[in-house]
Amino acid sequence: MSFGDQYDDDPPGPRPPPASWKPLKARVLIVDDDERNAFAASEALEELGHELVVARSGEEALRKLLDDDYAVILLDLHMPGMDGYETAALIRERKRTRDTPIVFVTAVYRDEAHLFQAYSAGAVDVVFKPVDPFILRSKVSVLVDLHLKNCEVQRQSDYRRWLLEENARVRQEKAAAERLLAQAQKMEAVGQLTGGIAHDFNNLLTVVLGNVDLLSRRAGDDARQLRQLGAIRHAAERGRDLTHQLLAFSRRQHLNPIAVDVNALVRNFAPLLQQAVGEAVTVHTILSEASACVHADPAQLETALLNLAVNGRDAMPQGGSLKVKVSCCDADAEALRKADPAAKGAWVCIEVSDTGVGMSAEVAERVFEPFFTTKEIGKGSGLGLSQVYGFVRQSEGHVVIDSRPGAGANIRLFLPASAEAIALQAAAAPSPGEIRGEGEHVLAVEDDERVLALTVEMLTELGYRVSTATEAQTALDILQGDDPVDILFSDVVMPGGMSGVQLAEAAAELRPDVKVLLTSGYLGKAPSQEKARFPLIDKPYDRAILSVKLREVAGKAPPPKGKRRGRVDEAAGRDPRKALARG
Repeated sequence: MSFGDQYDDDPPGPRPPPASWKPLKARVLIVDDDERNAFAASEALEELGHELVVARSGEEALRKLLDDDYAVILLDLHMPGMDGYETAALIRERKRTRDTPIVFVTAVYRDEAHLFQAYSAGAVDVVFKPVDPFILRSKVSVLVDLHLKNCEVQRQSDYRRWLLEENARVRQEKAAAERLLAQAQKMEAVGQLTGGIAHDFNNLLTVVLGNVDLLSRRAGDDARQLRQLGAIRHAAERGRDLTHQLLAFSRRQHLNPIAVDVNALVRNFAPLLQQAVGEAVTVHTILSEASACVHADPAQLETALLNLAVNGRDAMPQGGSLKVKVSCCDADAEALRKADPAAKGAWVCIEVSDTGVGMSAEVAERVFEPFFTTKEIGKGSGLGLSQVYGFVRQSEGHVVIDSRPGAGANIRLFLPASAEAIALQAAAAPSPGEIRGEGEHVLAVEDDERVLALTVEMLTELGYRVSTATEAQTALDILQGDDPVDILFSDVVMPGGMSGVQLAEAAAELRPDVKVLLTSGYLGKAPSQEKARFPLIDKPYDRAILSVKLREVAGKAPPPKGKRRGRVDEAAGRDPRKALARG
């Protein structure tokens, strides 16, 4: 996560140090209309090793002074056109050359009146022609040395100032890095905590929802009992949705990423966003002119957009405007560079901005934390934006927030661009209902005894024969025996050092014909579904979803036709459209 845009004190980029190691050199300007005199002066000063520049008139001297700085100016007094006095006066009028030493050179004006006039015009010395090379060299050498010492003092001053500025910049960068590191560590710690909580809650909710389903089937036409069970189911489903949001934040949710055309997704989802924010808020969509394709879970991306839209709506109690903009960028984009200096390649940016009340930097720092909310009690769970953060980070992207009090909020989701072909996506279709088994033998592996007992009851009522194990090693012993096993149904996260994925891989070696279905309420550090070769069903699940998935795994029933993107999760209430319907 990045908070780079929300601070005004972001350190500027480094600037190169002054070239304090380079030797200093001086320029001497020789102004004389007589070529022979200019040559004589150049010959006399050549051994000093400085750059000698000749001007043949006062006008030419002034032009050269516009381009470069000079340590000393040797200026002939008697020249046609603009004489030395007039040239010196113009030199002294310019701030840049006001303090440049001028040495007058003359063969005509030797009387005291002209000497007084020369010094009054700004000369530091007067040399008479014909010029003695030793005297001229000595006078110029003294003046040049003084100029170089002043330059060295200025250079050292510039270097010290650069050191101070660089030190301040480094301190700012270090403070910003420490701030981001502390924030990242805090978010990671909270993510681990919430992931563990979600795992335990999903086991509890599996038991609750499973038993509610069993009791509902046995209640018959008892309206009062069905109403009470319905209330329990509604509360449990709400808890299930909260745990899914916790898993999203902790980046341990089960994703089904495919190639997604973001332009098409935003265009098709815009009407539902408008429905979610109400008539007081106007939704504007701006799509990218270029192709904007990412590899992500489309249902979770829609959920993230819905959460951002609802958050923006709540920040505009009097109504306003919500803008959703899709654009393509590369890794040099300023906001992305702040979020990830090592970013490479092409990216797709989804920008959601509102005209609401905005937020302070302190609030923006915590806005993605689970259960953090500025809304009134009962008005929000504080998990909507945490879902956005977790989904984007799990999709290898970045979230950048820019907000000021009274200036609305701008949240940008950066996702890596994908060159995959866009998969055709069928429209949503109703669940096919429960499908019974054909007497297959299922080995159910679950360390939670309550979940295991419920699973056995579900499977038995669905027409399966069931064996059980509470740890992977016990399951392996059964698989190594002589009893036939048609389907291995195992939890992913288990004690004992062997995960459900590792158990499934061992089972495939022992019995290549065995079918595998994994389940989890929290993937932990086990390989995700994207990297594993075994199907997975999320906890909590009900009997209908389990029955359909088992038939798919057994190869006895095709996947439900038209089911949107083939997600088992949606029947469990994770489709953002169903979340919108629930209000």
